[in-house]
Amino acid sequence: MLKIVNTLLLALLLLGCSGKPSDSEVFEQITASITTPNVYKVVDIERLNGWMEDQQYVVEVNYTIMFTNDIENAAKHMAKQSGFLGGLGAMALKMQFGDFKKGDTRSITHAFHFRQTENGWRLND
Repeated sequence: MLKIVNTLLLALLLLGCSGKPSDSEVFEQITASITTPNVYKVVDIERLNGWMEDQQYVVEVNYTIMFTNDIENAAKHMAKQSGFLGGLGAMALKMQFGDFKKGDTRSITHAFHFRQTENGWRLND
C-alpha cells in the first residue's frame, strides 16, 4: 500500500514539473525582452522548434517586428533616453535593419535559451 501511495505522490510531483516552457511563457518573455519602445514592437511570433541543450531548453522562433517610428525619430528617442549612447544605438539599428519607415516590418528567426528555476521557466538571453 505504501508503495502505491509513494508512486502516486511521485506522479503528482512530476506532473507539476514541465519538461519544456509553454508557448505562452515563451511568447510573453521573448516579446518583453525584444520589444524596444519608440522603435519597434513584436506583432507576430511563432514557435518553430525546441530542444534540451546543456541543461537549458532552446526554443527557435520566427517573429515579426513592426517599426513604430522611422529611423530618424527612433534615433531621436534613443538619444533622448541615453544621450551619446543613444546615437550609437541608432547606428546599430541602421546596421541591423537598414533604413526603415514607421509601419515597416521585418521577419527574424532566432533561438532563445530558457532555464528552469524555482519560479518556472525564465529566458536566459
